[in-house]
Amino acid sequence: MIAYDRYTEYLSKMIYKTITPAEQQAVEGFCAPRSATAGRSFPRLNLLLNGPWPAAAPRENSRVTFSCHPAVEKRRAPGRRAQIISYTGSLSAALILMFGTSAWATYDCGNPPPGITTIVANTSYVDEHHSIVDPKLAAENAAHVKPLNDFMETVSRAADAYVATKDKSAAQCALVWLNRWAVDGALLGKPVSTRGLQAIYESNGLLAGLSLAYLKVQPEATPVMSSNINQWLTKLALRSVEYIKKNRKGNNHEYWAALGVLVTGVVSDNREFIQISSEVYDDALDSIQDDGTLPKELARGQMAMTYHGFACAPLVIMAEVARKSGMDWYARRDHRLSLLAEKVVTSLNDPAWFEKQTGKKQKSNIGRNLAWLELYRRVTVHPEKIRATLVNRPYYRSTMGGNLTYLAEIDFFAPSANTPKKDQNPQGKSKL
Repeated sequence: MIAYDRYTEYLSKMIYKTITPAEQQAVEGFCAPRSATAGRSFPRLNLLLNGPWPAAAPRENSRVTFSCHPAVEKRRAPGRRAQIISYTGSLSAALILMFGTSAWATYDCGNPPPGITTIVANTSYVDEHHSIVDPKLAAENAAHVKPLNDFMETVSRAADAYVATKDKSAAQCALVWLNRWAVDGALLGKPVSTRGLQAIYESNGLLAGLSLAYLKVQPEATPVMSSNINQWLTKLALRSVEYIKKNRKGNNHEYWAALGVLVTGVVSDNREFIQISSEVYDDALDSIQDDGTLPKELARGQMAMTYHGFACAPLVIMAEVARKSGMDWYARRDHRLSLLAEKVVTSLNDPAWFEKQTGKKQKSNIGRNLAWLELYRRVTVHPEKIRATLVNRPYYRSTMGGNLTYLAEIDFFAPSANTPKKDQNPQGKSKL
């Protein structure tokens, strides 16, 4: 019997058709074809898993069962949902594996926790270039924001499940959770940063992730939910706007703030928010040098390469959100964003250029932050480089919009046939 982590690795390879015959045989060894009562046949591989896929190895008090029959005893760790999952080799079945839902199970994420009013956070960097992390401070901040990120991830995964399956129970899960925190006034207390401005940065990231999740499930919201959630996101966006106006630093923090403001503007039809984020986006394009770098991120020493990617991420996602609304932001400033994105793509496999410019060996801290490349694959002139880089698919990052591998696969951000083309630069007086 193969190990759990190897098994999920093979399932991922099945989905993306990179599995070898030997690996396929190992997976299928779990479950041979069989028929159930009344002559009913079942797919070749049915899995009863605890928790969403892909996942870390199961906890000690959880059980993972593999079976060929849907009438399987459903045991699960406390607070986790047992799911029956089928694999038939098709994309739709692969999505069931990825999102943890099926025809036999209703999406259930439990009751939402009470809203957390105040964001408490601290920076973990200890040098002037913000490039050296203190592990103790990093752990302290991770503990502060864990319940906030857990909430966002639950909402994001439910929204992804709805997009993949059109299961209304998944949409209701995301909406009920969002509505609960909206009614509770969650996150609206004055952010508390024990070191630096980390709490406001966390607020900006939460707004981006939550508003992107809401963008997916908004069609299923009741009028009351829609009103509550729109008002709540608007209040959070106003905080990000205040940050943007007071801190025109032209770095990744400003871009992340603008992403949340843009998506909130789209879901609430707030033209002022769209205008503000548009101006930040254009300012970012103006900051991109002819060599594809951003001066503020180049000053990050050993983290310069990483932060070029982290700065590019919200800009690419902003361009995608704008595209869904009928605007081509990729084309702005003569496709200036491509200079930055291509610099990042080229440097991921060869950081020598950044090392020469900074005089520092680059410390790669990429991981899930590569998720935006899934969306940029459609635009790049070097798709083969991106394919070679994205070796751990699917890529998921809730602050970037969830499972970007799948969203890119279905071209989620493509405008619908009845989406009118809009002015590329919103009209009106500058809001900044």
